[in-house]
Amino acid sequence: ELREADILVLCAPSTPDTHALIGADRLDRLPRGAIVVNVARGALLDEASLALRVEQGRLRGAVLDVFEREPLVPDSPLWHLSQIVLTPHISAVSPRRFWARQIELCLENWHRYRVGNPLRNLVDKSAGY
Repeated sequence: ELREADILVLCAPSTPDTHALIGADRLDRLPRGAIVVNVARGALLDEASLALRVEQGRLRGAVLDVFEREPLVPDSPLWHLSQIVLTPHISAVSPRRFWARQIELCLENWHRYRVGNPLRNLVDKSAGY
């Protein structure tokens, strides 16, 4: 039985502070049989360490929508592990929802800009995202 605590979902930006954030040591701290989901940035995850732990049965599997190098290199061991689901960087695009949310945000920010109110979802250049 899979519990919420057995799933690690990565959702952080790619900055110098988050590069290889999830490496061998952090993967080893996950419960045996955990699943890793990366829909954030490929640079957050040490793919070789993940592949090894899935291959050894230490981790149940992974769902990866982003990779260290995109597209995923042909000789990556990730291609050959049936416990890993690979998607082509499409996690943000949900049917009938993504564009509606984007348009709503753009229109709201336009209205905020016109009346001098703070905008939503601003880039924090000092944080790197």
